[in-house]
Amino acid sequence: MSLTDLIYLSQKSLRSNILRSVLTSLGIIIGVSSVITMISIGTGARLEVEQQIERFGSNNPCLIPGYGEFEGLKASIFLEVEGAGHYLPTYAGNLDIMTSAAMGTAQELIKLNS
Repeated sequence: MSLTDLIYLSQKSLRSNILRSVLTSLGIIIGVSSVITMISIGTGARLEVEQQIERFGSNNPCLIPGYGEFEGLKASIFLEVEGAGHYLPTYAGNLDIMTSAAMGTAQELIKLNS
């Protein structure tokens, strides 16, 4: 088959199944736009958190129980949770897991910077 035959065949198929073609195109457009929207929301939330951390300033002392008081130490911990979250027990919740991971990471950062 030549290229012109393939183009003719594809146009004929699109014309004969116009509703299916329109619905397929609409589904692709909605899917791509929803992915772009979710990525934009995540990026915006990340920037908002970074701005809030920057407003905290470096001259404010931060008291961390068991480690003492620190000044000028800023840490941003962003977690991306992937995988089978629906297999977790109902009492655990994603927030508990993220908080534990963030606390563990912060403690290791403090040990490295002390």
